[in-house]
Amino acid sequence: MLAFRTLAKKLILLTYPIFRIKSLLESKFCPKVRVIILHDIRDSWLAPMKKFIMAIQNDFDFITPQEFVKYMEGEFPLKRNSLLITFDDGFKSSKLATAQCLAPSNIKALFFVCSDFLNLSDTEGRKFTAEKIYDGAMPAEQIGDFQLPMNVQDLKDLLAEGHMVGSHSANHARLSKIIDSSKLESEIITAADKLESMLGTKITAIAWPFGSLESISAKALRVIQRRYKFCFSGIRGSNTFKQNKLSIYRECIDIDNALLFNKFICNNGLSLFYSGQRKILQDMVDTATKECP
Repeated sequence: MLAFRTLAKKLILLTYPIFRIKSLLESKFCPKVRVIILHDIRDSWLAPMKKFIMAIQNDFDFITPQEFVKYMEGEFPLKRNSLLITFDDGFKSSKLATAQCLAPSNIKALFFVCSDFLNLSDTEGRKFTAEKIYDGAMPAEQIGDFQLPMNVQDLKDLLAEGHMVGSHSANHARLSKIIDSSKLESEIITAADKLESMLGTKITAIAWPFGSLESISAKALRVIQRRYKFCFSGIRGSNTFKQNKLSIYRECIDIDNALLFNKFICNNGLSLFYSGQRKILQDMVDTATKECP
């Protein structure tokens, strides 16, 4: 399977020049925003991440979360295709990567954190990561220090530096599987209220855990609409200010991938395969918003 994936990536990369040219033309005449998802960052990935940040600036502008909000409200014109960096979950290593890889270029990020993950002890944090973030696919003994949670002060430091914080639910729950309405509201609404109380800042954005279509539902989106201005997915695609703010697309990147492959992703190379999922999400959001004026 690994050999097949490696071969598939090599074949896909043959089309990279085509997608880069297409992206550059789009950048000149109709610029859009791609939102990047990052998670836990191992120490060995810091150097590749720095290299990626430096390389991608040739083709993209990095915008701040505040500028993204203004863009989506039609108040921030883009000069060319732009990138917004987001970190999911609330790992300590996200803050370290920000200091070492983003700060030198004055890049600001949006951190989606699980409210009940913050401030856990190392033992509790490893258990949370193993059982909830990795959905039981990894034992707690294998969770590294870079996968432990930030604390409230870490997030306050990030806010003071100009970054933004959003919600990632309370417990990294798969929202589509929650039937009980009170539990769904706890994961979506109470989590944001808790973050606001702890951090003293408005929480207006959420990224639903796992990011896939199978992990969200119209019922959850109706609750999300009551509390947030923006909802971020894990579905690949470009964003424009004309789209529904509850269907923000994002591109997941693994820093340990080859630099060229990550540049290919940023240039919309994989988004074509997600056109059907984008349509389903948009229909789901439209249905949810019509049912909840």
